[in-house]
Amino acid sequence: MADFSVRKLATYEKAKQIPAKVVRPVTETVRLIGALGELAGDQDALANWLHAPNRAFGKRSPMDLIKAGESDEIWQMVHQLRQGSFA
Repeated sequence: MADFSVRKLATYEKAKQIPAKVVRPVTETVRLIGALGELAGDQDALANWLHAPNRAFGKRSPMDLIKAGESDEIWQMVHQLRQGSFA
């Protein structure tokens, strides 16, 4: 989701200092997955939801939004769900 290969991330994990260009997308991805995980409660359900087309996102999947740099739409949904407001 952070658009880095597993191999590249492993290289960064072993490094003494992680490049700034890597820290932000990885941190954002971890935060988003954590927030979605709290709402989904089940890793399998979350994985399925991430890859399934969603009417709330114009029939695009959440992964499509993430890859397009539009994760703010998912964050908006997380916020609405946390507040109990469903528009």
